[in-house]
Amino acid sequence: MLLPKMRDLELQPQSSAAQPWPHSDPCRDRSFSFGRFVLMAALFLCMTVGSLPLFFLLMKRPYGLQAASAIVYTIFAVFFTFARTGSRTGKDVPPFMFTCPAVQPHFSRLLGRHLGFLVVLFALQTAALATRPNLPEWWNIEDRKGATPFHLALILLCFGLGYAQVFSNRSLLDRAHRDFSA
Repeated sequence: MLLPKMRDLELQPQSSAAQPWPHSDPCRDRSFSFGRFVLMAALFLCMTVGSLPLFFLLMKRPYGLQAASAIVYTIFAVFFTFARTGSRTGKDVPPFMFTCPAVQPHFSRLLGRHLGFLVVLFALQTAALATRPNLPEWWNIEDRKGATPFHLALILLCFGLGYAQVFSNRSLLDRAHRDFSA
């Protein structure tokens, strides 16, 4: 009884573009792009190796901490918005390609969001630095490495804001891909 039903079933292979999302996603092309590799490697190196000298270079200037933070924050946001990254569940988070037709119409929206996040970052850092002298003394006590609880709180604040932006950017681009593929 089961055999006739299976015999009636027709299987026709479809191209990946004709299959439902996520297989029709234009960013799922796994071909290697040397230009993308160089750009992502440069962003990664600037974010990891170049950020510390940047902070040392700009710390003595007025608003130097905010300027260095804005530069490193921008690199962080671009890298983690467009890079293929792993997650705790072991599932890879797919990349978003700069040349993807689903992504390109949203560049101005991503830029506007980023400028808004930079304004918030600058305001939060400036407010935190202004209130630092009024905080209890234990906030400014240095440990063996010279770090203070205030510095840790400021770093966590910046990473939290960066994570919020990357998460919202990736959600926007994910919706754009679903709409593009529909």
